[in-house]
Amino acid sequence: MSFAYSRTIHFADTDAAGVVYFARYLSICHEAYEEALAAAGIDIKNFFSATGVMIPVSRSETKYLRPLVVGDKILVNAQPELFDLLKAHRTWQAERRLAFGVAWEQPEQVFTNATGGFYNGVTLNQQFKKILRKNDMPDLHIHDLRHATASLLINAGLPVRVIADHLGHRSTQTTENVYAHVFSESRAKAADAISIALGK
Repeated sequence: MSFAYSRTIHFADTDAAGVVYFARYLSICHEAYEEALAAAGIDIKNFFSATGVMIPVSRSETKYLRPLVVGDKILVNAQPELFDLLKAHRTWQAERRLAFGVAWEQPEQVFTNATGGFYNGVTLNQQFKKILRKNDMPDLHIHDLRHATASLLINAGLPVRVIADHLGHRSTQTTENVYAHVFSESRAKAADAISIALGK
């Protein structure tokens, strides 16, 4: 499913030279992402705050054909690959919830077992491993996804507080201690980037 977001460039989008600076392009793309979520019927405020679910942007691409200035009309095409899956899941869940009525266990949960309850950890891990085998992927424990997520968020440069909240850590110190090696690698990359930018 593709989503098109049209927008006019405003004065606040431009820099002192009167053109849209590169970081602003990403902000505009994020606007398109949020609009695409809303168009898919997802209540953004409630969905993210109530569930703690994150739908990351895994790829973005910008072609700089010419500078953008105030008054320019642009079109951003978003291709949210997860939306169709989420819609199908929501349809399945609505049908199950209707069939179970008041017996549906967790009406506010996004991901549930077949009766609306929480997934059993052992069952979930078995299903995960079955998917891995079916797709000829390495054998992993589902908990490894948590570590992979943490590593991706750290390398994406998100604030430690945001990462800690996403992982369910009460203290940012816990996050920094558990993933110290990842933070160290990320800081080293940042230092290298600064050196390259300064021509050293």
